[in-house]
Amino acid sequence: MDSVDIFPVLSPQFLSDLRALNNDDPKVVAEEFRALAQGMEKGREVLQIIVDCVAFYPLKPTVMEEELCRIGLTPSLSSLLSKAWAELARMVVGSRKKLLPSHNVIEHQVMKRLPGAEESVILNIDEGGEAGRKLTLRLEPDQLFKLFEELEEVQGNIDKICQ
Repeated sequence: MDSVDIFPVLSPQFLSDLRALNNDDPKVVAEEFRALAQGMEKGREVLQIIVDCVAFYPLKPTVMEEELCRIGLTPSLSSLLSKAWAELARMVVGSRKKLLPSHNVIEHQVMKRLPGAEESVILNIDEGGEAGRKLTLRLEPDQLFKLFEELEEVQGNIDKICQ
């Protein structure tokens, strides 16, 4: 498999810090990477950059492993980090793609379907009250745009009535 450029900017400082990881205990580095990915603690900037980059690209852990080896990490450490990422990727990527709602009655998430990375929006509308009825809509971008246009038209008609 061809390598994928996960790390768009390879500064001399990043490469130096990355190679310095090779001198540390691989299990300790992997645990620090795991804790960073889970957001449990702050750690070395080089590991945070790795987490940020692999979370941004929807790639398999084996591709991550190949890319880390290519830029200077030892195969054993690359393997440990990719195994840790394999366990955490879904949770980390999901939490980064989730947007917090701006209104407490309508919750929304922007999701990407893999492998095509097609976006869709999930709207959870809670009517509240005693009935507690909820409506869930999953819309593709073009469907969401059409809904938005129709809502604008409805709002315009309401504005005309209220004048």
